Order: sequence, then C-alpha cells, then structure tokens
Amino acid sequence: MTSEETKPVDDATFAPLLTLNDRKQNYRKIHLFSGLICAAVISMIILISTDFNYNIALALIVFNFIFVSLIFPLDGSLKKKAALLAIGNIIGFFWNYLFLIASSLEIMPHMLQVLLSPFLNLLWVVSYWSLSLSFMTHSGAHREG
Repeated sequence: MTSEETKPVDDATFAPLLTLNDRKQNYRKIHLFSGLICAAVISMIILISTDFNYNIALALIVFNFIFVSLIFPLDGSLKKKAALLAIGNIIGFFWNYLFLIASSLEIMPHMLQVLLSPFLNLLWVVSYWSLSLSFMTHSGAHREG
C-alpha cells in the first residue's frame, strides 16, 4: 500500500465512541436549562401574584433555584424532576402559610417569626431536597437491579 491509498481517519469514524459521554452531558444541560425555565416561570408567577407574603415568595424562589441547580443535573426523567419541583413548591407554600396564620392569630410573636423563619425554611428545604435526592437515586437503582 502506498501512502496515496491510505485515507485519513475522519472524526465521523469515532463518533459512536464519543457520543455516550457527550449525550449524557447534553442531557444534563437540557434538563438543567429546562429546570431553570420552570423555576423562572414559577418564580414570576409567585412574584406577580398579589396574595403572597414576601417571606413566602422569597422562600419559594430560593427553593426553586437551589432545587433546580442540585436535582435537575442528575439522571432521571424530566417529568419526575418537574413533578418533584411542583410538589416542593406546594409543600413550601403550605409550610410558610402555616407560619403566616400563626403570626396573624398571634400564636407566635412577629419578632420570633422573623428570627425563626429562615431556619425553619432551611429545615423543610433541606429535608425535601434530601428526600428528592433519595427518590431520584432509588428509582435509578431500581431500574438497574
């Protein structure tokens, strides 16, 4: 064989070898981008709603962006992640609404509510995030086994 007969190897020959990792990265980027869009839409709905207390709105907006940045890049279906995000917003709304009711009924003094609100919001956000994380890994492990 002469050097004129040999063809240079193009990248298309090795494309199947590179696509698995590239597909995973693209998959994660698409899910993260979709999650950011979902979080932005939910946050805008919360902000334009006139019935929300600013503490509830702030807690839910922070939850949305933390949840999306931590859960959406993981493996799993986009529907499951969006459902978990929606359930988290419902739980967060009711959790904060209970404190709003407690404050309006003067069960909890306003100053105590202002001081405890960030810590109590952190409590439900971390708890729900860890449950969601275990749900995502459990469903992935269940599929493999």
